[in-house]
Amino acid sequence: MNRKIKKILHFTILLLLAVFFLFPLVVTITNSFMSEQAIANNYDVVTTKSLSNYNADDTNPFARFQLIPDVVVLKQYYTVLIKKIQFLFMFWNSVLITFPIVIGQTIVSILAAYAFAKLKFKGRNFLFFLYIIVMLMPFQVTLVPNYIMASKLGLLNNSLSIIFPGIFGTFGVFLLKQYMEQIPDSYLEAAKVDGASQLQIFLKIILPMSRLA
Repeated sequence: MNRKIKKILHFTILLLLAVFFLFPLVVTITNSFMSEQAIANNYDVVTTKSLSNYNADDTNPFARFQLIPDVVVLKQYYTVLIKKIQFLFMFWNSVLITFPIVIGQTIVSILAAYAFAKLKFKGRNFLFFLYIIVMLMPFQVTLVPNYIMASKLGLLNNSLSIIFPGIFGTFGVFLLKQYMEQIPDSYLEAAKVDGASQLQIFLKIILPMSRLA
């Protein structure tokens, strides 16, 4: 009975946290279907007043969160997606930069993590230590070296100058390495006894098990 109560309590806490964190997103999405006048009526106190100008005599001194619009308006979507096409170009520009980074970083990270976790070679620990140092460096430290490297490679004013540094990020390698180290080496040894190559071990054992990470 106590275990059931604990589960219910944990579920309730997680549910409340989920509602708390999702509420701003839900409000943003639903408010996007409201007219400018409705937004002004609900949030006028936020946009035109400040705490220093707060007047206790105001009839409605607080913002009003309205989840369901009184009237659904799509004019703003027409403006962003059709009338002012530059916003759509900005969106697809972000997609064209982000998509190769995600795909490339996934491939590079899982291959590098496998090498660090399961392959034995000279200088492995020292090289991974350098990875950790790079991961701890703030963006401002690597900004100038990245710029110099992009300049030498002729990638200035090119999307590749953003994509390449993103692909070879170190954080994914760090996370996957920690997970792969938990995979028993006996699995790999059994596969080697059966005549599996390193590529087969990676594709048929490490990769499927890493999907659970």
